[in-house]
Amino acid sequence: MKIYFARHGQTDWNIQRKVQGTTDIPLNENGIRQAQELCKNLEDRKISFEKIYTSYQTLPLGQALNSCL
Repeated sequence: MKIYFARHGQTDWNIQRKVQGTTDIPLNENGIRQAQELCKNLEDRKISFEKIYTSYQTLPLGQALNSCL
């Protein structure tokens, strides 16, 4: 079994060194690009998943799905 970990892409709060906690902060342009690059890298390596676990926050999950579609 292989386990992959991916962290969220960059947000403006990351740049400002603010703690995000449970606040849904949207990805900035760089963060969106990072998410798209991750998706492309996984596709290029033909990596697929049986299960995906994510935080309970709705914004990160939506951003991840939109980045890979």
